[in-house]
Amino acid sequence: MLKKCCYQMGLNKNFHIKDIGRGIIVLIMHTSSFDVFMNLRIGGYSFRFVFLLILILALLLFYELWSNQRPFQLKLLGHNYLLGWMLFLFLFIPNTTLLGRNIGYMVWLTILVIFISVVPHYIKTESHIQWTLKWYLRSFLFVGLFGLTQFIAGLFGISLLTQQTWHDNLARINGFSYEPSYFAMYMLLGWGTALSLLSTPYRSWYTFWFITAIVVLSSSRMGILVMLIASATTVFSKPLKDLRRGRLSFQNLRLVVIFISGVVTAVIFFITHLEQFQFMLVGIAYVSNIDHSSSQRIDGFIDTLTVFWNNPLIGVSLGGLPSAIGALRGFYIQTQDEAKEFEGMNVYAEVLASSGLLGFILFFFFGFCLLRGVYKLIKYGDFKRMFLLKALLAGLIVELFILNFNQTILRPYLWVHIGLLNAAYFVLKDNVTKNKIVDGLHPYKKF
Repeated sequence: MLKKCCYQMGLNKNFHIKDIGRGIIVLIMHTSSFDVFMNLRIGGYSFRFVFLLILILALLLFYELWSNQRPFQLKLLGHNYLLGWMLFLFLFIPNTTLLGRNIGYMVWLTILVIFISVVPHYIKTESHIQWTLKWYLRSFLFVGLFGLTQFIAGLFGISLLTQQTWHDNLARINGFSYEPSYFAMYMLLGWGTALSLLSTPYRSWYTFWFITAIVVLSSSRMGILVMLIASATTVFSKPLKDLRRGRLSFQNLRLVVIFISGVVTAVIFFITHLEQFQFMLVGIAYVSNIDHSSSQRIDGFIDTLTVFWNNPLIGVSLGGLPSAIGALRGFYIQTQDEAKEFEGMNVYAEVLASSGLLGFILFFFFGFCLLRGVYKLIKYGDFKRMFLLKALLAGLIVELFILNFNQTILRPYLWVHIGLLNAAYFVLKDNVTKNKIVDGLHPYKKF
């Protein structure tokens, strides 16, 4: 039926289906951070709208392969290690007091792995990468614009999915996420990508500064700190390279002076107006009287490592960590709501405790193969054709850093980013290998 309709419209069927698939990928980008919006709650468990879109995308690919009688080709860096890690987690699903949670987490992980496996079948040319990244950055503008609306509405006493406020209706922007820290973590993927693009013909200053302003308005202290660290690393890296080569660029030196001046000015302004900003320090140990934010992170991290120490080889599976932490504190977890009170901290410690040492090795090598493969292609490929891949890699590295201070490796937007990076790698690798340039790509067209 679909084939007949496409022919009647004068369209090639395969192009039409792939075009629909790329449209669904754009929707997935825009909805990957939806924690408190368009989700179906069933027995304490949340089925996200983005999962439905991923399943539709997978079914679309299945129909295309079936109708054309073509086999499925898996293009996924480190797939053996990733699939091995998943199998390891599946084997030890029963190792918990809350079986339904473990099963739910594995279904969640399976759907996300399906996404990163399917994306390369819809992003197949360099022009597709350019088009996709353009929409990817727009998705952060979309969510950020809603966050800005959320902040402004809060000033008038209107709550738009707002989860936290400071005082006097001053909203802490959380967008569609559970809380401001989750929102900042999501936005940093786009921020890191935009930051890398600033030194290329694809730069978009308004995107970079808009995302920066939104993260600042979210008042996520960790998000702001990570932006400062990443910015400092970017600004100081070029002068240091110049010094190693025995030369110094005035332009690079000027950026260092501007950056240092900006940071010093901001610090002086903050200190001189400390009373007005005192509320932002609540939750930080040694600074405020209430240190719930930092102490919870530290306690959660210690408990997560303790769970690993008690289960060093096989772990407790992804959904079993709260039950294990609850047992450490003398609680027997029986419901999903109870489990939320005993989450771990630091996603890498969580994976270690969930997978045990054997599973963690598989997970580590998956990440290592992904990062090494992308880095080698950027280093040895045609540099002028690697801007977008390098930007996606930069966004991922920023995200991997901030995940040290939060929980849950199964964040849809993280795996969406991995899926885009993986797809871009295979497109550029194939084209570099074949030494050809795909028609339709405009290398120096700005976003």
